[in-house]
Amino acid sequence: MNIPDDGQWILKYNSMSPTKKLRRVIQDKKFHATLPAKLDAAELEWLKKQPDEPELDWHFEEVGEFGKEGWTISYSHKSVNND
Repeated sequence: MNIPDDGQWILKYNSMSPTKKLRRVIQDKKFHATLPAKLDAAELEWLKKQPDEPELDWHFEEVGEFGKEGWTISYSHKSVNND
């Protein structure tokens, strides 16, 4: 017999029929089998709805000579206006 060491038995009441348990297992497997495709489709739909961001026009400027006093590098971009 399968008696626990402390001698206490845990009784579990389950009113679900074996048919209902089987149906739930099948639904669970079907859900997990179709989930990746559903997630991929939802991601593509979301990406299509995102607005296109304009490419920024970056400007590089170097002042002075490397290693000398006052040498600086700066990156900047022109503001994007969508009028």
